[in-house]
Amino acid sequence: NVAALNAQYKILGANAATATTAIKGVGLAATATNAQMSVMTGRVAIGLQSLNQMGTAAQNWGKNMQWAGRQLVIGFTVPLTIFAAVAVKAFQDVEKEIVNLRKVYGDFGTSGEEVEKVTADILELSKALTALGFTAKETLGVAAEAAAIGYVGDELIKITEDVSKFAALGGMAQTQALNTLVSVNTAFGVSAKELAGEVDFLNAVENQTILSMQDMSEAIPITAAAIQGLGGDIRDLAVFMTAMREGGIGANEAANSLKTSLARLITPTRQATETANAFGISLDNIVNNNEGHLMDMVKELSVAMESLSDLQQQQLLSDLFGKRQFARMGALFNNLGNDASQAATAMGLTTMAAEDLAQVSEKELSALKDSGVMQLTKQMESLKLAMAPIGEMVANFITPILSFGEKMLSAFNGLDEGVKKAIGAVALVVGL
Repeated sequence: NVAALNAQYKILGANAATATTAIKGVGLAATATNAQMSVMTGRVAIGLQSLNQMGTAAQNWGKNMQWAGRQLVIGFTVPLTIFAAVAVKAFQDVEKEIVNLRKVYGDFGTSGEEVEKVTADILELSKALTALGFTAKETLGVAAEAAAIGYVGDELIKITEDVSKFAALGGMAQTQALNTLVSVNTAFGVSAKELAGEVDFLNAVENQTILSMQDMSEAIPITAAAIQGLGGDIRDLAVFMTAMREGGIGANEAANSLKTSLARLITPTRQATETANAFGISLDNIVNNNEGHLMDMVKELSVAMESLSDLQQQQLLSDLFGKRQFARMGALFNNLGNDASQAATAMGLTTMAAEDLAQVSEKELSALKDSGVMQLTKQMESLKLAMAPIGEMVANFITPILSFGEKMLSAFNGLDEGVKKAIGAVALVVGL
């Protein structure tokens, strides 16, 4: 029995060893599988993390692109659009006035070369006049108006320059200055070459008296013909206007009073003649002795009235100039007869040398040009003129685009009403 049991135990032990070996093999395989699963899990986690990082990077890239786009729009597109719009506007302003100048310049016999030369000269002058605060558009507009009146060649250049100088010294618009100088030119017979001297004189009067160039600008168109017809000139008018402005009379009232009253002086009523004769004054002799010399005529009457009492002076002035004008003309005669009046100062300036008057004007113009405001204006206007050719290029570029847009809109407008409504409804829905 012992031997038999011993044999069985040996067999059982061998089988158990074999089973143990098999079980160990299974364990080793399971361990290897677990290790592989752990590796795979780690790899999946790494892959998921990589995908997450790729998504974040793509999102950041999109945000950066969007930011860069906004920066390009604000820093490049918008300024470029504004620059293009300003350039086109500058080109339109200048080109419109140039076209007007070309239309009205000269006559049927004027050659195209002459028109182009004058246009170039005026454009160059407009650049120089920006130093006085005038835009190229304004200067070209004044030149076009002067050309329409009949000025050509060098005369056109000269009167445009004188008008701008007069406007700058008097603080007025160029168009107003043009109307004034045209009246001086036509009514007083002052040539274009002599206008600068008269401008210098008026500027000196403005500096020394109460009379402003604005006052003269109002008075000249009203009184020029009457003053010139009686033998006076613009300097006589300046003295008369100074005397009346000094008496507290407005420029417009003074001008109308002069126009009416001086005509009564040379054709006095019978009552005025009788009153003057009663006071020992011969109006006929005063008028006849000073024919063609208006200032001498007025001064002689003023001297003759000095011997009269205040009441007699008022009676004579009332009969001579009428009840509505005698007070204004009384101010004129009172100040003309006063050596300390501003009218006397203005009269003294009439004998001042042309060179001295020109120096006064040039000094003022230089002060204007050197001022900070004028320097800024000059640079801004020069910049606009420099942008005009670019504006022309932009205009030529966008014209075909606008033409194409017009064709597209015309084609749309030509569609059936139902189709147009359908397209509009779709656009509205997409917009919403």
